[in-house]
Amino acid sequence: MSWWPATSLELECFPAVPEQIARPWDSADEYLMDHLDCDTPTLLFNDRYGALACALQQPVCWLDSACAHQSSINNRQRNGLDQTDARWINTPQQLQDSDISQVIIRLPKNFEQLRYWLQLCREHLDSQTTIYLAGMAKHIPVRWLNWLEQHCAHYQQLPIKRKARLVQVRHPANDPGLRLWQEYQVGPLNIQSLPGVFSRASLDPGAEFLLHTLSSPDTITQAQLPDVTGRLCDLGCGNGILGLWLKQRHPELQVIQTDDYLPAVESAQQNALNANVDIACRHGHSLSAVSEPLDWVVCNPPFHDGHKQLNNIASDMFNDSARQLKPHGNLLVVANRHLHYPPLLKRLFARVQRINSDQRFVIFWCQSPR
Repeated sequence: MSWWPATSLELECFPAVPEQIARPWDSADEYLMDHLDCDTPTLLFNDRYGALACALQQPVCWLDSACAHQSSINNRQRNGLDQTDARWINTPQQLQDSDISQVIIRLPKNFEQLRYWLQLCREHLDSQTTIYLAGMAKHIPVRWLNWLEQHCAHYQQLPIKRKARLVQVRHPANDPGLRLWQEYQVGPLNIQSLPGVFSRASLDPGAEFLLHTLSSPDTITQAQLPDVTGRLCDLGCGNGILGLWLKQRHPELQVIQTDDYLPAVESAQQNALNANVDIACRHGHSLSAVSEPLDWVVCNPPFHDGHKQLNNIASDMFNDSARQLKPHGNLLVVANRHLHYPPLLKRLFARVQRINSDQRFVIFWCQSPR
């Protein structure tokens, strides 16, 4: 737990992160606090650990990350704040019906995600609403700043302070170059994704390697991989390609797809509809939205939380999988070779076998949770 001196709040990351690696706030949050009206209804995008949702009197939080939602709830409760003072919205209609007087965007890693949020503000908020964009200077490309200056009627870049950058804009221009849905083909499957979804423009190489492995009879026979039957969860599903591909090859398989990022879940739903298959798509951190016992879990876990390389999310996924799988259940993990997952997996499963690898990726098959 960390004490934020500027606000006298005690805050904690969720999932937990060692304090020497990451804190629930940074200099960009403090820069914002020096310039904001803290008492007015404020729309928050990308408030990862809920620091601003706790510091402001009337936060209106854009709900797309289940982790961010849980972080905000936990930290507001930790500081004795009334949960009803914070509002959560996730549709344009809710945005249009709100009384927002200022907007904060903690700059994301993904430029299309930023453009989508700005387009929402343009279409559903008053054009004179001030939008504050903040982040650590080293993570903000100059081309983003140039684009913002060209596409906003008002643009003011404040001096860098404690390695943080703050920009004020108003009245962002219409963005016809932003495509709401982007699509590509994987065999017969038409895969569509919303802005900010992992592997939105093309199939992720790790997922491609896993699908290639599962398509190879020799690899499956050599590893003695059992038939994929029963109930399977595509954990951290993104646009749903892994679960959808497995469902097409095994029509009797019951598939659940879940992801922390709400637009990923909406993309997976759309792709299941496109393929005319019955798949349950749920929003939640790790397996928080899944109560059913599972025969299989397949995942390509993230190893970044924001800009930091961390294994906290993957660790939650592995632990939850071990708890949720049946006694002889199976976990398939595709991961970058440099990640130190084997010790985590061997602590949780009686058998951990590497069934395929190349120069970039490795696939682990884990059996019989301890």
